[in-house]
Amino acid sequence: MKVISMTLAITACCILSAAGCAKFRDSSSLSRLAVSDFIDPEVVNVEVKNYCPETGRTYKDLFVRNLSVHVVRGQLSLDSDKDGVPDFIEEKRGDELNISPYKADSNDDKIGDLLIYLSGIDRFQQSRLRCLDPANSDGSAIEFQDPGLAPSDPPQFLGLRNCEKEQLTHTDPLLFDSDGDGLPDYLELRCGLNARDPNDALLDTDGDGLSNYQECKRHTPIGESNRPQGLQKVEYKYVQEAKVAGGKKCFDFTVSNIPVLNGGSGNLIAFYLIEMDGLNKALLYTAFELLGPGSAGKTFVLEFGPSPEGRFTAK
Repeated sequence: MKVISMTLAITACCILSAAGCAKFRDSSSLSRLAVSDFIDPEVVNVEVKNYCPETGRTYKDLFVRNLSVHVVRGQLSLDSDKDGVPDFIEEKRGDELNISPYKADSNDDKIGDLLIYLSGIDRFQQSRLRCLDPANSDGSAIEFQDPGLAPSDPPQFLGLRNCEKEQLTHTDPLLFDSDGDGLPDYLELRCGLNARDPNDALLDTDGDGLSNYQECKRHTPIGESNRPQGLQKVEYKYVQEAKVAGGKKCFDFTVSNIPVLNGGSGNLIAFYLIEMDGLNKALLYTAFELLGPGSAGKTFVLEFGPSPEGRFTAK
């Protein structure tokens, strides 16, 4: 578990490619297709126990996300490297964009495949990019050792490096939520939203009665209506319970109906909890668990104690 203190701010700029300003490609380009009913998917549940904000701080929001699974065209799609681009897209456009479903940064240049895909920078233009600052100053990134890769491979990095923010998204390297809309920048990009626009999270792109913010939180596409029964079967369900412990107001959370593929094996569950202090500074807590075989149907519990380790344990 890690905690990062940041001041919220709003920036305005464009995503740049090596050749200039590239149009952001959001997931709505895959929408407007008929949604077929899902067979009930395999799922896991998550419980977050004993979260007690310090005096002067208030709970803002919680996001739990399976980074290994996407809903695309009404179907669950695997994302083996958890980078935000489903395998079938990386396989289809791999030669053109120099991306693959095996590593989040296929050519190890510190520019993740997600941003390469979103900005459409082909393999020839990529040679002009240079990452001179590979740190993650906003502290929101998740790094993990992927057992599917060689032990000598470096940890996989899921987040935005400073150089990516400076060269491609033009968001603030010091802020995990550059536009102040309550969504971490990295999640906004994965959801097909603009991390510099504080208003697009409030829109209802697909007209299903859920804002884009709600869709991102529930991990359903902003461009595919949730009204058909199929997508309702894969919506994450959040329950929050308040209590008093040690004289403090505390919370327990349950997030259920998190779809997994391959029985959960290799699926990466990420956790982002945001709180605010009295000076309008946002603090972000993150945790993750890489699921093992036979995880489907289980509940994973995060104990949020005074010195949280940020790991889930099966119940």
